[in-house]
Amino acid sequence: MNKIVLLFEAPGMSTQQYDAIMDELHAGHHLPNKNLYSHTAYQNGNTCCVVDVWQSEAAAMDFAKTALFPIFEKLGLHVPPPKIFAVHNYMGSTVPEHA
Repeated sequence: MNKIVLLFEAPGMSTQQYDAIMDELHAGHHLPNKNLYSHTAYQNGNTCCVVDVWQSEAAAMDFAKTALFPIFEKLGLHVPPPKIFAVHNYMGSTVPEHA
């Protein structure tokens, strides 16, 4: 299995909508996920962007189909499909408890 990067870019999505997605994922016990190595979200103008590193494309697609896409539908969000890239190099990090 090869790690992948998923890049979601959702024009017009607000941070409040992103937070609602995260609330639903946590409420449904979909997070944390052992196959998700890192997750970063940021705003680029009016576009919400998410960069994830997953254990494999299969793991990411399973999560998307069973958890993420149903939440998009529930919240009435139309998010373009992610771009998928093979990881060439990945260096994880440990975040101190006080950070």
